[in-house]
Amino acid sequence: MKSSLPILLALVCSTTWGQQTFEVASIHVSDPGLTSANFHTDPGVFSIHNITLRNCIEWAYGIKPLQLIGPGWINDARFDILARAEDHNADDDRLRLMVQTLLADRFGMKVHHEQKEQQIYSLTVAKNGPKFHATGTKDGSKFLESTTEGPSNFSEDKTGALGDRVSIDELGDKISHLLDRMVIDRTGLKGRYDLRIDLLPYMNAASDGKDGPRSDIMSVLFAGFNEQLGLKLEPGKEVVDLVVIDSVNKTPTEN
Repeated sequence: MKSSLPILLALVCSTTWGQQTFEVASIHVSDPGLTSANFHTDPGVFSIHNITLRNCIEWAYGIKPLQLIGPGWINDARFDILARAEDHNADDDRLRLMVQTLLADRFGMKVHHEQKEQQIYSLTVAKNGPKFHATGTKDGSKFLESTTEGPSNFSEDKTGALGDRVSIDELGDKISHLLDRMVIDRTGLKGRYDLRIDLLPYMNAASDGKDGPRSDIMSVLFAGFNEQLGLKLEPGKEVVDLVVIDSVNKTPTEN
């Protein structure tokens, strides 16, 4: 059964720290057409730029995308938020509670929690362990502990799918988006990694069009992950915690 830790943590912290609110908070609708986005926290500071309301809510409640049920518009509405706590040492756990209060106060958001059994995938380490390849050629796979600084990033070229400085949890979220099913990280791998999968062995000539053959995503995720990264996806069922939005306003109250 999936842990209810995020919910229990919120209840414990609320009791321990009392009402959690920011000293000052500014909220603006993001300018349309922006291509960059930024999500950043520091002790006592919560800052997002061009981030969807869905992503903001997921962070506040410490949940995965498929654990949030709400209106479709939260996937598209983007906001800039800069909020500062009176306590300049407030860590992410306390900031999450403050963002929950901010969402309730400024967006009128009301939620309730449910538990529901769902089809899931567990991401585990394959039988022979993770494959830490030496950095290869453009067409070579790799799985390396990242030695560079900066934000995580996923990308793709004509022959490979790449991840730079990604955690396995972030990789699971990426897979979850592709499969529309929750992916739970059970690898025990806690670092940030540079990943590359050579897509050429999984190209499907039958999909040949103006852009040429395309990779078969299921072969990449199940065969490719196992063969090239030493990771394995295993289907199963689990009872998961869901956050259900009862009401939320599209326009926040004024600053």
